[in-house]
Amino acid sequence: MRRAERHRIARDPHDIVLQDLSGALQSLRLKHLRAKGLGVGLDLEEELETLGRANSGLRGAIYDLRREKERPFVESVESLAELNRQATPKRNIRLVVEEVFPVGLSGEANIVLLRVVQEALTNVRRHSKARNAEVKLRTDDEAVVVIELADDGRAFDPVSTRAGVGLSAMRERVEGLGGAFEVSSRPGEGTKVMVKVPLGGVTRALRLR
Repeated sequence: MRRAERHRIARDPHDIVLQDLSGALQSLRLKHLRAKGLGVGLDLEEELETLGRANSGLRGAIYDLRREKERPFVESVESLAELNRQATPKRNIRLVVEEVFPVGLSGEANIVLLRVVQEALTNVRRHSKARNAEVKLRTDDEAVVVIELADDGRAFDPVSTRAGVGLSAMRERVEGLGGAFEVSSRPGEGTKVMVKVPLGGVTRALRLR
């Protein structure tokens, strides 16, 4: 798809569909609060949650179409973190970037790792009920890019059918780059996702603060 077309597709839903959906969501929330204040038995919690997920999903889809190849990886992750902060203001999402973390990744690695971070943050937002989440970008002594995402939410079984589908997709993407993907989740400890990918094809440059 040509770049101009990608920008047009990303711009149009943002200007029309997303604004309409956000407006409808805000209006429904207001009516729900008024109904509760009047003691009217109107339960819209499920509908509000569904609309909220749709709103966040559309924002994520628009983000996917915007300059994912052109933007430096760290800048894209910063935007993803901010997007999720806006979607869930009550959740603290912290981004930690090691000073020597590469400023850029190769085209394929940039897209794959960004998608993995996006999927992991989406899981935190939708399923974890976490109050805090942290994304850490670093390198190790073996010339490997390391991405860690941890939260303090409820645990889940990584091998369950429902969880396994999304995790398997992330694992396949990472292993396609010659990397490794690990996930651990324990009651009382939250969930931690760790990705390790060799630095081959990565732009070795210090990230300016």
